[in-house]
Amino acid sequence: MADPFISSPQPSTSQPSTSQSSISQSSIPQPPRRWSRISMKTFLIWCGTLFMIVIWGLTLIFYRLISNPSQLTSLGIDPTTTKSLLQVFSTVFFGLLTFLGIAVLMVNLYRLITVKNKSKIGYGFGAIGGFFLFILGIAVGARILSMVNGISIENIVDSNRLIMPYVQFKSGPVYTRSDAALKLIAPTSISYTLNTTYFNAQILPTMGQVSIPDMSLDCGNGQTLPINFTTRQFVGSCIYFHKGNYPLTLDVSYINIPTGERLKKTFTGGTMTIDSEISVTPSNGDVTFNDAKTEMSVGKVPSKVTFDASQVFSDLKLNDYTITWDFNGDGTRDKQNQSNVSYVYKEAKLYNVDIRFPLLNNYIYTFPIRVEQSDVPVCEITAQQNKEAQYTFATSFLDPNVQVTSYQFDIVDKKNKNNIIDTVKSATPQFDYQFPGKGTYAVQTTFITDDGKQGECESDDIQVGATDFQIFYDLNYKSPGSPKFQKILASGDVTANSWVISIKEIPTIIQLQINQIIPNTTTATKKVLLDGKSVLSTDGKTFEVTIQDSKDHQITIAVEDPTRGTKTEESLTVQVNRSDLVWKLLVKPDTVGIDPFTVKFDASTTQLNDPTDEIVYFTWDFWDGTIKKNLSEAIVSHTYRYDTVNDNGKYHPVLTIETKKGRKISISPDTDIIVKRATQTLVINIDSNPAQVANVNDRVSFSLQVNGLPAEIDRDFGNGKTLKCQGRDCIQTTQVYTTPGTYTIRAEVSYPSQPTVDGSINLKVN
Repeated sequence: MADPFISSPQPSTSQPSTSQSSISQSSIPQPPRRWSRISMKTFLIWCGTLFMIVIWGLTLIFYRLISNPSQLTSLGIDPTTTKSLLQVFSTVFFGLLTFLGIAVLMVNLYRLITVKNKSKIGYGFGAIGGFFLFILGIAVGARILSMVNGISIENIVDSNRLIMPYVQFKSGPVYTRSDAALKLIAPTSISYTLNTTYFNAQILPTMGQVSIPDMSLDCGNGQTLPINFTTRQFVGSCIYFHKGNYPLTLDVSYINIPTGERLKKTFTGGTMTIDSEISVTPSNGDVTFNDAKTEMSVGKVPSKVTFDASQVFSDLKLNDYTITWDFNGDGTRDKQNQSNVSYVYKEAKLYNVDIRFPLLNNYIYTFPIRVEQSDVPVCEITAQQNKEAQYTFATSFLDPNVQVTSYQFDIVDKKNKNNIIDTVKSATPQFDYQFPGKGTYAVQTTFITDDGKQGECESDDIQVGATDFQIFYDLNYKSPGSPKFQKILASGDVTANSWVISIKEIPTIIQLQINQIIPNTTTATKKVLLDGKSVLSTDGKTFEVTIQDSKDHQITIAVEDPTRGTKTEESLTVQVNRSDLVWKLLVKPDTVGIDPFTVKFDASTTQLNDPTDEIVYFTWDFWDGTIKKNLSEAIVSHTYRYDTVNDNGKYHPVLTIETKKGRKISISPDTDIIVKRATQTLVINIDSNPAQVANVNDRVSFSLQVNGLPAEIDRDFGNGKTLKCQGRDCIQTTQVYTTPGTYTIRAEVSYPSQPTVDGSINLKVN
């Protein structure tokens, strides 16, 4: 059957009807409608363009991070990690970019060669783009990596500090703020670098047009270091022997080029904070220092030196007493896990003492000590244990030809202020001795040679009755006069010496905190007893006992391991030595300040131990000429000024307390009051012509920026006219210049009790 919509073709010369024509046109197959499509070439071009934009964007961001690496440290990333991240990222990023460039280049070159009967322009541009990416990855990558490697840790850490300190460890220099685990422990040697970027941007513009022939750093410890302008390093290093805060100041000597004046300015360089210290105590005298204060001497050979790092564990809150000692810097560990140790130096030379705290960080702390040459023979004492407390001691000499006529051996109790408990005289270098009981002892030998020379030497410390366990603990206390727990030291209201704790007030709470027991076995038990009765503890480490009467008490620490059959006991005697007056003099906000310095003294916690007596008067002598007599107030405030006449800013205030029964007791703060000179500044502004250029007959306005209230201002306008006034009367003034030229405007400001300050500025008149 024929399709009803399609007529059979028949030859005809007549025109078809309208309806037939319409049906015929509609029956012709129409091509399907095509939506607009993007060709692959166009898609790749757009992708390549977008890729290049992303590449350039990442490159700019990366360059920004390299130029300002401190932006990463502001996110909490430490400086060393910041540099490592930048190195890794630059290597990976530009490495991938280089390989991508090689891949694009090879693919397009291949297509350029193999494709026929088609346009090769696109492949040519693709090959050029790949080659460009390859060059970009190699050249820019090498440049960026070089910039990253050139980033110094100190610029990341101390970008906003004028002075950048660092410590020279065996592993290399480490900037003091580059690692949070780095703690500065005295004695320590600190080197310094000038931050020239900060100096040129922040300091130099304030000085005007100058040349700087000399610059030096005051380390705050009495040492001064000159600068090497080529290396921007300060020559040498500063050695700090005690913990504390040391102010750094930069002294700049310069020449004002327009005037030719030689001037000097001092800039604050921050504060060097030493976190803790290791005490160094020679047995034959005190530590001495050379003139430059860069080296400590511990006496002549043989020199026995005691090193005490106990304060480090307390200051830095280290739980375990883990420490290694290398006393002569030969790389061999001499002792470990002992905070208080001694060592005998037998050769005269400069030694480097190396110490490491494994639980603190991986740095090896080092400091130099010098042992001087002796003019008498050098001897050595050796000890051999025969029984529990019986030893044989022998004295030998480094020079075998020494002839000795007599020996004296002194037995020293190291735990009891080095008291001599016995003396043995002998004609021979050897003797036997029975120690009286458990303790720490040493033997000191004094000898006389046949030519009349006298010398001495000391043995290593001898632990008699060595315990099965080593017990490390801290002692703290609080009392009515000291309501918060604080450490018991060798001096103060509560003291601990030779197993005896002395207190002045009752009630006093003594806190014993056990830090470590060596060896730490799982079967060992520990307990604390007060007068034979157990003391309870909530954590098994902290024990508190309350002393409420004037009798002597016994605190016993007992560690026992029944499995091993070992037991150790340590006993502490608590003695109550009540003084008439238990005083406490507080100074707020600090004992060091800048003129004018207002200090508040607080003696309100002072108490009498006699209940029938009472405090009636407080007499305050502030030591600056001001005395307030017979006050009833225990809290007073006083303003100190720097004494410019006598060039003095150190004061030792004395408080005299008088009681109803006529007792008079004078006390002073633990440290003196120190008042620093106020740093006065002077800036001359040309308000009407800040560019320092004016025209003839212009009215030029000047003003001064000063701190504090001046006594007198003396002004010179450079055109022969001057002006002098009292106070701030001529802080602002005007002047008319009628002749072209360059004028130097000067001002000098004097203060009632401060140094005079002056300044100058130039004005060009056209």
